[in-house]
Amino acid sequence: MAFVVCHMTKYASGNLGGLQRHNQRETENHANKDIKTELSYLNYDLINTGKISYPKKINDRIAEGVETNRAIRKDAVRVCGFIVSASPELFKDKAENETRSYFEKATGFFKNRYGAENVVYAQVHMDETTPHMHLGVVPITEDHKLSAKRIFNRKELQNLQKNLPDYMQKQGFVVQKGQSKNKHLDELEYKAQRAEERAKQAQSQAAETEKILAEKQKSLVETKKTVDSLIATGGQKVEEAKKATKVLAQRAAQEIQLKAHHMELTQSAWTLSGKIEEATETLGELELTVSLEEEKLKSVRAAADKNKLFEYHIDNIPVEIKKSGILRNGPESVVLERKHWEELKHRPKQV
Repeated sequence: MAFVVCHMTKYASGNLGGLQRHNQRETENHANKDIKTELSYLNYDLINTGKISYPKKINDRIAEGVETNRAIRKDAVRVCGFIVSASPELFKDKAENETRSYFEKATGFFKNRYGAENVVYAQVHMDETTPHMHLGVVPITEDHKLSAKRIFNRKELQNLQKNLPDYMQKQGFVVQKGQSKNKHLDELEYKAQRAEERAKQAQSQAAETEKILAEKQKSLVETKKTVDSLIATGGQKVEEAKKATKVLAQRAAQEIQLKAHHMELTQSAWTLSGKIEEATETLGELELTVSLEEEKLKSVRAAADKNKLFEYHIDNIPVEIKKSGILRNGPESVVLERKHWEELKHRPKQV
């Protein structure tokens, strides 16, 4: 009969990034050489539809579910990570849907026991020797406090080792409680133990890093004080420089506007110049036409004076005689036979 595997590790805020990269296979350089990267596409998360930000989702849940007037300590446990699986024989020759069902039932157990909203990820790995699941529980108590210590005390962890196998048996899986570690330490529990050791080491490194950051923060505060003092000393000069800069900016803007206006006037001048040139040409043509017409008028008048042909004479010329005449761009001129002209001269003027 197969044995149920369930092992827990506590993670503070400084460990969430590494946890995310491992669970979601976000790096190609894995410390665990058992990972077959060509099979990583078979992995899946029973809580989330795709990759997530562990720090964001976990901190969002804490902000939503925890009621406190004090800031949460940086070294507080943000999530309790469980490795859930079974000894390899359970999965031998099992179809993919049967394996998935095992992890789905186990996830349901944790949801019912610790609150569905507190189970933030359930990442199943199918790319290692034995299928297993990384499940995260944000440890929020019934009175809305963040406390892994209160929820996962020694008694609860002992009950968990008994209650989970019992629950899985009721779901139809042939499993039993894992053997004592003095007798047996299976592959996954060994990996979990090593993971816990690495987590503790990482937490220690995080504490050291926080200490260094605190010292740097102190140095930064001192530097800021020095800068503030320098600014206070030269504050007046800074204000004067600002005013001078503002005046220069205004003058530059005015100069730009004047240049633009000058360009507009220049364009208008060119346009008017073209129109004046066109008008001058037209005037020249008109003057030439008038000059020609005046010359014609002088010629007509000279001919009229020479022949003493008056208007009333023309008015009295018979129609038949007028038909033999021609018009030359001015007063009517006719050509008459001399006998007709003599007769015309002696006719009285009609009023």
